[in-house]
Amino acid sequence: MIDMANVQLPTKDYNSLVAPFWDDLDPSAGSGGIYYETIGEAPNREFVVEYRDVRHYSSTQGGTF
Repeated sequence: MIDMANVQLPTKDYNSLVAPFWDDLDPSAGSGGIYYETIGEAPNREFVVEYRDVRHYSSTQGGTF
């Protein structure tokens, strides 16, 4: 069984971290998805991630951010 309880991040030494809500999201439920793209040119590139209508593990409603 997978533990669905959130815990503190194991270290404060992250330079880069993507952890939306630090929660259990289920992109396979419903019609939501996770989309990403690298835009711009070096040295000014940006990596963009969009969570579109992604449901929380125990919910029927999605969130976009």
